[in-house]
Amino acid sequence: MKTLYLCIFFLVATLVSACASDGKSCTALETADGVKIVCKGDEQLVKNGAACTIKNEDDISTIVCPDGTATALADGKDGKDGSSCRVEKNGETTLIICTDGSAETVTPLQGPPGDKGDTGTSALIATSDESAGANCSFGGTRIDVGVDTNNDGVLSQDEVTNTSFVCNATGAATGTLYGDVRIENSHQLREYVQYQHITGKLTINAAAGEFIEFPALETVGVLLVQGGDPTLSTSVSFPSLIAVRGDASVTGTGGVSEVGLVSFTAPLLEEVGELILSAKSLQLVDFSSLRTVADALRLNYLSVEISTSDFPNLEFARWLVVNYCPEISCEESAALCAQANVVAGDCYAEEYVDGAFVDCVF
Repeated sequence: MKTLYLCIFFLVATLVSACASDGKSCTALETADGVKIVCKGDEQLVKNGAACTIKNEDDISTIVCPDGTATALADGKDGKDGSSCRVEKNGETTLIICTDGSAETVTPLQGPPGDKGDTGTSALIATSDESAGANCSFGGTRIDVGVDTNNDGVLSQDEVTNTSFVCNATGAATGTLYGDVRIENSHQLREYVQYQHITGKLTINAAAGEFIEFPALETVGVLLVQGGDPTLSTSVSFPSLIAVRGDASVTGTGGVSEVGLVSFTAPLLEEVGELILSAKSLQLVDFSSLRTVADALRLNYLSVEISTSDFPNLEFARWLVVNYCPEISCEESAALCAQANVVAGDCYAEEYVDGAFVDCVF
């Protein structure tokens, strides 16, 4: 376990009730170079606070350090609540005092530590590795914070007052997720992108104009990709997907075709139950490995030309249905039916002619 010690001592004057809303008008932060004093965004650096001296002349406190540097903090440097603050030497510590009544001491960065005063309290932070589980899907870091009540320099479990976690974003491709998954935006992907198989229904509500990708997914039960705002551009990609056991539908919520889906690619997909493409905004599709559509291949409301070149390996589809696709001719529909070995009676299509859609005759 790595332990990081933050030893901060507070000296509270009688006018604490007048402090700023954040509890302090001034703050002090330890850095590699020294102690940084911050009053309303103004930063003053105290290098090795114990070795520096403080000179107060004409309402100006000057911090003079052995390396020759000198930093002035004028009385007019306001704290967050509008009060002024100054820096003074207090034994082996640097004391920050603000006129709202608050005060703060900082221990020196070098040299032996001073005795802990009766009014001081030492805080500790301890970090440790967090295994994958309920707190972090892919593991991460556990951060425990507490007060060292027995002053032994070690944060024991009974001294912990707060615990937080910093989780890893993703894990390696692994295993099967049993059940359904719904994705509203790309930020939710990190919990699921490592899975190779999802047994249930994967719903992607791609309404935010984003790029959504499942890099490891190879099989899924049912796939529903829905678009939203037609003014946005959303792309969805499944670079490793091989099979959809049930139906795959690319459309809008409730079947609406006016959506913002511009790209849907599944270059390794070989088999699917029913495939429905129904989005006017689609500009790019990739089904270059698709061989089998066990049920119907349905093309609805597409504004781009779709032909046999978009399904170069298609060998079988139970039905082909083409509706309201002005760029797909009867000739192209017939070629798709022939390539997919759809019998003539199960091939339904229409063609846009002279401002109207008319049925194709096969």
